[in-house]
Amino acid sequence: MRLREALEVVTVCLAAAVAGLTVMVPIDPTVGETVRAPGWVELVVFDVPRATMAAAFVVVLGAVFTVMMSVSAGWAVATLVSAGLFVDQVLWSGEIGSQSVLIYVDSVLAGMLMGAVGTLAWYRRPTASAFLLGAMSGVLLGDFTPAPAPGEQLSAVQRFVLDSPTLPVAGLLVVLAAACAFTHRRQPATVRKLVDVVPLRPALVAGLVFPTILLTSEWFARSGRALPVLVVGVVLIVLAAFAGALVLPGRDGMLLLLMVAFAAAGSTPITVPRPDWTILIFLAAVAVGLFAGYRRGLPLLAAALTGALAVASLATVLTGAHGALLAVASGTAVAFVGGYCLGAATPLFPTIPPLCVAVLFVPSAAVALWGRDFERVGYSEAWYRPTEPARALAPGVVALAITAGCALGIAALYRIRPTTKEAIRGAWARMQAASTRPRRYRVLPGDLVPAAEEYRAEK
Repeated sequence: MRLREALEVVTVCLAAAVAGLTVMVPIDPTVGETVRAPGWVELVVFDVPRATMAAAFVVVLGAVFTVMMSVSAGWAVATLVSAGLFVDQVLWSGEIGSQSVLIYVDSVLAGMLMGAVGTLAWYRRPTASAFLLGAMSGVLLGDFTPAPAPGEQLSAVQRFVLDSPTLPVAGLLVVLAAACAFTHRRQPATVRKLVDVVPLRPALVAGLVFPTILLTSEWFARSGRALPVLVVGVVLIVLAAFAGALVLPGRDGMLLLLMVAFAAAGSTPITVPRPDWTILIFLAAVAVGLFAGYRRGLPLLAAALTGALAVASLATVLTGAHGALLAVASGTAVAFVGGYCLGAATPLFPTIPPLCVAVLFVPSAAVALWGRDFERVGYSEAWYRPTEPARALAPGVVALAITAGCALGIAALYRIRPTTKEAIRGAWARMQAASTRPRRYRVLPGDLVPAAEEYRAEK
């Protein structure tokens, strides 16, 4: 049993990291020099925002369908998706047409993998923690990828990131996922009524929040120099996030609000250029932040730390600070805050963590405002963070406004919603009183067991 649990922890962490990195590193900017195709970057990058949003939607769909499956079937799906990523890497081509198609294929497969393992992992704290750690690490590692200069000789680490997922990693993931599916092969499927199992709320929230963020970002990229556009855009994003949080059960929507704020504020600090070895510092910072969130999770404090990222980015713009030391400090701060946000507002229902992580896939307002010079969503013409970013106050100001609005939404949820666990305990108490046979349910304060699924399955 312990061996199987350890196997699941490793597999979940690796799968979440690979999925996050695959979506956040969609193209190799050095391929354009190799194939000598003028304008290939413009063509491919035009598809990237929509491909990443497609990945975000697939994450939610993958989570929803995995809840409806048995555990063994869920791991079988994860194995097939991992095999698809492996085949996709074998078929990867430098031609423009192939790149445009394979970007969407990669995004869909990675999104399905993220949704499946995120839901499968939510039955135990070790695997749930592994999912959160792997997902945030993969997203941030891809987000912190610098755009290489023309003709630059890439290091082994840079080459590994830009080629992710590499064939050895994808092959290892297939083997691990298949091993997990094999260990669960004798687990009986739970018979449930379809109407009691299908979680429609995450799908509704995705249809509301994701397009709002993307369309607003594209609006900022085209017309973000006009103050009315920025004000209206911020209001739309905050209202959509708060409405989505209200749709989710109990206080589980707090993580959604934090991720919307973090997606904007986490994109504002300068994190490149930096030494390659600092990746280890960033991964450790995510783990420390996640642990701190578990130990002393305060969603409003998480919102305050997220706002501090935007304030710090404004300070660097005003003072003109730059350099590798600043990039390392900023990246470490972003990684810690990202981990703390995940740990401070951990939801109970298994489909909600993948939904909230998927928010990070949708290009945020700050990413759009960094790309106003070429009127396209992205940090630079190569999509990745430029080593010499433009000195602009708008990304930090907008990110701070979004964070403030999301903090108000969190405070409102505190007032109008009970905790999810308390609501479930009350529902179980009423159900037990009317039941003719005794049932025992257990929800410990630190548990991440999605007992709500058992409750709905018994209704």
